[in-house]
Amino acid sequence: MEDKKMTHKDVAKKYFRVSGSLLGYVSKNHIYSEMASKMPFTYVDSKGNKHEIKTLNDLEKVVNDVVSYIRHNSVREK
Repeated sequence: MEDKKMTHKDVAKKYFRVSGSLLGYVSKNHIYSEMASKMPFTYVDSKGNKHEIKTLNDLEKVVNDVVSYIRHNSVREK
């Protein structure tokens, strides 16, 4: 089985097509359910660190990192 690798930018583009101000509970549930089916996979966070995502605890870190990335970039775009 080939190793699936995603970065914070990949996840943001694919799963969060809303501005940072609209990120909320529904968006987080969406990414949890979509990405849970892709586990296990390798995730490269916004700091360039690689993480093996195998559990829902790991997935929570991915969601939080991506949400922070989107919020930070939507503030910069204004």
